[in-house]
Amino acid sequence: MSYISTATTAYANTLSLTTQRTVSSRITADTSKQTTKSTDNASVPITDIVTISSQAKDTAKAVPLNNLSQFFAGRDDMPQPYTLSDEITNQPEVKNLTATGGQKPFAQVALDARASMDTQYAAMKATGKPFDINSWEGKDSNTLMGNLDRRSLYAVSSNQGGLFTKDEQQTAQIIMGQQESLALGLYSGPTSKAGAYVAPFASMSDNIKNGINFLDNVSPEEKSSVGWAAERASAQIVYENLAETEGKTPENLNSENPLAKLITTAMKTGQHNPKRGWTTGFLTTDDDLKRQTWFKGFETQLDQVMKQMQEKPTNTPTSGTLSTLAFDPATGTVAKVGSFSSATAGSATANEPGASLPLKLDAKK
Repeated sequence: MSYISTATTAYANTLSLTTQRTVSSRITADTSKQTTKSTDNASVPITDIVTISSQAKDTAKAVPLNNLSQFFAGRDDMPQPYTLSDEITNQPEVKNLTATGGQKPFAQVALDARASMDTQYAAMKATGKPFDINSWEGKDSNTLMGNLDRRSLYAVSSNQGGLFTKDEQQTAQIIMGQQESLALGLYSGPTSKAGAYVAPFASMSDNIKNGINFLDNVSPEEKSSVGWAAERASAQIVYENLAETEGKTPENLNSENPLAKLITTAMKTGQHNPKRGWTTGFLTTDDDLKRQTWFKGFETQLDQVMKQMQEKPTNTPTSGTLSTLAFDPATGTVAKVGSFSSATAGSATANEPGASLPLKLDAKK
């Protein structure tokens, strides 16, 4: 059974509404030419008038017709996980993923994640095949964390409460990176499924915009991290460059997050300056930012922003999604540099982490 979200179904309906009834019925969305014919012969097609609301159409446009659950496939002998792909396909307001006063404390989220994973460990062991971190295409890892939403994954990746092992933290980071890549229109998953992936939109800039929307709707805990802010800043700059390359006027997608705004401003100083346009290593802490050439001159502002964010009641961990987007105007391609790659066999990943990673931000020669 494959997961298809409500919005995806609505999108399919706007293209072609076809279903089978007990009395062979054909349903189409063309309301201007519909007639209804009834007869005693049950084999005669019946054509109905179907009206699709503007809200359903708008929602359909926002979500790609793509079975993303196949890229997070779990073990065949266990219930298939759908939460990992739900985080990409479902609208945050529908799933209540956006933080509200009624959400559980982050410490409780971590405890629940720990309990869920322990249950999965036990269930896999009971089959006679215990969890294998090196399972083919990461199926055991997807099964282990298949019931965790994005906020729970972040609790694991940031080791909230010291409850998680290094392997568990890295596994959660890999899955989170995969979710983000798919939202950005960049395939990440098993090599055997690469041919089945369809980017959300035909336009590269629209794909990046979709990814920005995804990033903007993660938990406040994740958005308090340097890793998230660096991702958000990179995505915005890549979006603006791609839109200009496509001959479009970029929309104003400026983040309200003070750290993301600061990093965006600093990164833009490297757009037309080759000496400042390189990123070295990962961007997960304030010290990582301070050693970048493009961040020189922003150190004092960073200290002020970090102090401001730490004074807020929201949890402020230092780890996050370990990757940075880069747009290469020479080839017209976008890639994630410095991202985690799965150690499991048969997995396709973005560029491997390196000592020196280019941050190519200049859309003009």
